Amino acid sequence: MLEFLWADSEPKREMLTATGTFGDGASGSVTDDAPLQARYLDLIGRRAQVGALLMSIPDSHTHCPIGHTTALLGDRWSMMIVREALRGLDRYQDLRDALRISDNTLTRRLAHLQDIGVLVRHDASPARYQLTDAGVDLARVLAVLGDWGMRWLPVDRPLLPVCEPIINAAEQLGFLVREQLAAEQV
Repeated sequence: MLEFLWADSEPKREMLTATGTFGDGASGSVTDDAPLQARYLDLIGRRAQVGALLMSIPDSHTHCPIGHTTALLGDRWSMMIVREALRGLDRYQDLRDALRISDNTLTRRLAHLQDIGVLVRHDASPARYQLTDAGVDLARVLAVLGDWGMRWLPVDRPLLPVCEPIINAAEQLGFLVREQLAAEQV
């Protein structure tokens, strides 16, 4: 018998008990609470997908959070999609136009970011994508990457305005972003 506990809200706690054999001949039982069951399946599905992705990490990176993170987010487009979502873009068409990315690549990256819990999709018409808390927290990573890039890469100064969530994250990390941006606009 497997037991999964998580805090739904304080101080209330819910328990989900799953029994049975999981795998090809999946059988078993879960509580009759449909929302709880849906969260269980989502949690198990996300862990399985992320676990499968992490299996591709070289053995030398097994206990390295940087290795795990770059395995999940180190492709060319993931952080750019997060940057655009932080700027407020939340529709597929807007993301595609801003990034000049192919439909196939954007579709795959959006699905991947949903699988690892960085984005959620709201099936309104048109569908909208929203950063999760984990996705919003990536503003700090983008702030550090941006600072490093401005310091060490031969690039022109920002072509895009730096969005407020990244500026705020940079300031929390001790970067003097507003002053640097103001000095560059003079």
